[in-house]
Amino acid sequence: MAGILPSIQNPYWHGDLQGLYTVHNISVSSDLSNDFGHYLGGAYVGVSTDDSIGCPGVDIFICGQCPQVVGQGETFTFTCSHPRPVRFVKVWRHVTDDYMDISEIEVEGTPTNQNGTKYTKVFNSMISTPMTSLTVASATDCGLRCHWSQPCLSFSYHPTAAPNCLLTTNPGDAATAVGWTKYTIEKCSSNVTCQF
Repeated sequence: MAGILPSIQNPYWHGDLQGLYTVHNISVSSDLSNDFGHYLGGAYVGVSTDDSIGCPGVDIFICGQCPQVVGQGETFTFTCSHPRPVRFVKVWRHVTDDYMDISEIEVEGTPTNQNGTKYTKVFNSMISTPMTSLTVASATDCGLRCHWSQPCLSFSYHPTAAPNCLLTTNPGDAATAVGWTKYTIEKCSSNVTCQF
């Protein structure tokens, strides 16, 4: 990726690794040919399982931050120790009415082959007595939280409720609720791809 990102509130760059990776290192280089290296100053570098940008509540694991003063053609390498595989790499600055300029981003990691789980989906249904209630950015993120919160067997998601992700160990626990979708793990589904 090269060039100046537009002047917007909190300018960012967002890259999709097209799969889940255990990320080891992320290298970010400032501009080489122009005099815009300083537009990388103070930028954060992070990873995420979710592709939502600019949404509150999205879990972004920060791997590091560039120095406030950055010269032309400088490269900064950050060791990323996120405990779980991730799909997205993000670089952003907490500035308004300013730019961000990146010459190159290089990500080193190991692809992971995780067994997925298939869920049955019931619209306008929700868990009535959750063991955990969370606010997440997507149904996929809610499903990941269920997977990480063993022995979660069912979850409900609503795009605008707060909290909008309900987890339970009881797959039969359900109530009618407009706008909610209830997902329940299918038996013998440990070797199929996640389908939300």
